[in-house]
Amino acid sequence: MTIRDSFAASALALALVACGGGGSSPTPTSGGGVVAAPAPAPTPTPTPTPTPPPSPTYPSFSELTGEQTLDTVCGGRELVRIDNGSIFTDIERSIITPFGADIPLVSDRDEPNYTFWSQADGLTAFNVSFDQSDRDLNRVSSEIYRRELPGTGGLEAFLRFAPPSVNSQPLIYAQYASLRYLTDDNIFVDLRCALGVPTLLTDTPSSVIEYSASGPFEQIGAFIRAEIRENPGLFTGGVSAAILPAVARFDPESGEITLNFTVSAQTSDTSDDVTEIATFSASAVFDGSETNFSGVILDEPGSEVGEFNGWFFGPQGAELAISVNIETSFANGDELFVTGVAFLR
Repeated sequence: MTIRDSFAASALALALVACGGGGSSPTPTSGGGVVAAPAPAPTPTPTPTPTPPPSPTYPSFSELTGEQTLDTVCGGRELVRIDNGSIFTDIERSIITPFGADIPLVSDRDEPNYTFWSQADGLTAFNVSFDQSDRDLNRVSSEIYRRELPGTGGLEAFLRFAPPSVNSQPLIYAQYASLRYLTDDNIFVDLRCALGVPTLLTDTPSSVIEYSASGPFEQIGAFIRAEIRENPGLFTGGVSAAILPAVARFDPESGEITLNFTVSAQTSDTSDDVTEIATFSASAVFDGSETNFSGVILDEPGSEVGEFNGWFFGPQGAELAISVNIETSFANGDELFVTGVAFLR
């Protein structure tokens, strides 16, 4: 074989390799490419279920320690004593406040001691404190504090602090406080307030909840003052009274709060007889924007005769407190005035 023949044979062998000689190469597809297995679909990542925020915890009122600034909801009256020569004339005006800081109570729960003051427009300014040196140790069912006011001829500053009992059970989160005080401006302040461990705005009842107040008069607590004028057949002047019985309903979907209640009173300090004075209804709408609800009070014929404020206490609105102010008259001309607070559970 010549060099030329050897070169030609080598070129032929290379050409066969390039053309896939020997049948060992894969058959081309119609598109000219090699068939490949499809790539596996990616496994979707599951969306994590959001963890619900933990439910808030509430101490009972008795578990509070240290200095506490407590919001209140109050009802009451002021007597403005005007000197007409040698005669003092009392002019009465009603007080009703929403739940909040209009009349805060500061209390060091380790003592305990108490300071009430007024900081709302339209209310008489006052600031009065009580400590253990003012306490009446002869009273055990509630805390009673009294202190003689200098230059008043024996008038006292008076504070009562008591746990309400509703449906024969003491409340856990809400408390009652009443104050009687003569200011430097010669104005007599008579307040009845509810306070305690309020329900957070983000923890109001999530489903329909119904409240009631029933039980013996002496257990429910005489936390309002009722006065009927010009009716010697029943009683004259003011008496301690209670909103008893009472029912309330809160619908969180609509925000509507409805109440139906009777004002009852012991018409004599020496009698256990309880007289039902009048029955009322009330309603309000809670819009979720603030820790208070307010509405109007109607008499049985449906006429507007007063107003009320209120708020919840404890987890999911376990307890309810309202302040009321009612001014109405009966068919015989008698006038009824009601101020104070009430508790339901």
